[in-house]
Amino acid sequence: AFDLKRNLRSSQPKMGKPQEAFTKAEYVGDFDFNRQLADTKLSAASECLSRRAALERIVLRRRHNYAEFAQMLSGQVTFHPLMPVLPDDCAPYVFPLWVSNPDPAYQELRNRKIPVFRWDRLWPDTPVISGDYGIEWSHHVFQFACHQDLNAQEIDRIVANVLELCK
Repeated sequence: AFDLKRNLRSSQPKMGKPQEAFTKAEYVGDFDFNRQLADTKLSAASECLSRRAALERIVLRRRHNYAEFAQMLSGQVTFHPLMPVLPDDCAPYVFPLWVSNPDPAYQELRNRKIPVFRWDRLWPDTPVISGDYGIEWSHHVFQFACHQDLNAQEIDRIVANVLELCK
């Protein structure tokens, strides 16, 4: 994870300076977090499933889907992939896309049932640290699932909506 962060910082154009801290009312909302569950061990069924998963297929499909998103969403003025090419030893969870003007598109993508997320529910009292783009990224970076079971039509639908709404 730290190598990925270093690579992103050194290889990507600067995204801009961190903005003023957002107010809790704007970004925290109903922050429902159960600390007791955070330390809960996996259930036996979950552990069993994780051991039986076809990891090679999952990793290959996720990498393929990520590459499809990167190829189809590159070369735009108003948005760009945070990392167009994955390191060889990476199995992606999401495809991160930097969007210059995120607010109008984000809610409409959600309304259209496009599986998009961002880390816009910040922990209360998240500090603003010089050189840390976390707060800015939580607002501007859309995350699209690159799940192994996405098919070409689903990827095409996601991409078509992004191209339409993020221009």
